[in-house]
Amino acid sequence: MLRWLIGLVLVFFIFRAISRLLHGIAEGMGPSRPEPPAAVPLARDPVCGTFVVPSRALTAGRGADLRFFCSDKCLRAYEMTLARQASAGGKPPQAAATLRQAQGRPEQGRGTSAQRDGERQRGPIEQSE
Repeated sequence: MLRWLIGLVLVFFIFRAISRLLHGIAEGMGPSRPEPPAAVPLARDPVCGTFVVPSRALTAGRGADLRFFCSDKCLRAYEMTLARQASAGGKPPQAAATLRQAQGRPEQGRGTSAQRDGERQRGPIEQSE
């Protein structure tokens, strides 16, 4: 009886392995999978620098002055900066780093100024060439 049960379990696993193999072959020979969706353009939050999807971001301004924000906190910080500028006589906008310094937050994880401006830094492997 035990020998018959072990044989039945063995036949089941062999049948299952063969059917999965044939299913995989048939799937591979079928039509190709649809292409992945196109990339979504991102906008950068002017306060914290986080990249956000424009359709889901909070916004301020209109037209060319439209700004996108990752959170209500960043939106309020930006609006406070604009209010300070208006009360100071319309001086040019403060940089996000200046705003962070005024709030007592260090600028962490932002890279060097050359990296923020889009200039690529060479790594140790690239420098050895």
